[in-house]
Amino acid sequence: MSQVNTVVSVFGIEPCRIGGAEAYARSLSVQLGERGWLSVLCFLKEPPESVRSYLQLPNVRIEVIEDSWRTRWRAVTGMRRILRKYRPEILHLHFTGFIGPFPWLAKLSSVNQVFFTDHSS
Repeated sequence: MSQVNTVVSVFGIEPCRIGGAEAYARSLSVQLGERGWLSVLCFLKEPPESVRSYLQLPNVRIEVIEDSWRTRWRAVTGMRRILRKYRPEILHLHFTGFIGPFPWLAKLSSVNQVFFTDHSS
């Protein structure tokens, strides 16, 4: 990937319909696009076409990290693949555990900032 500023947002959900998390992801991506940033949206599964077309903007890439809400080897290797591919400045975790390997993996991958949003309150 080129030297574009990038935010990787990991949503530990299945994007099965256009709901609150999908609306948030789109709004975030619009704002990042206005500033020239790439927005990588990671979900548990591929979104259906209706959701994909809603999220798809010129600056958006959609990826899958299976089991990202659990501490599983598949999730760790998926995250590693995404971090290597995009080399993001920011990793933002949603609907994932607060304690786990992702912040450490991000640090080892030279991610500048890691944010965690707790949606369970």
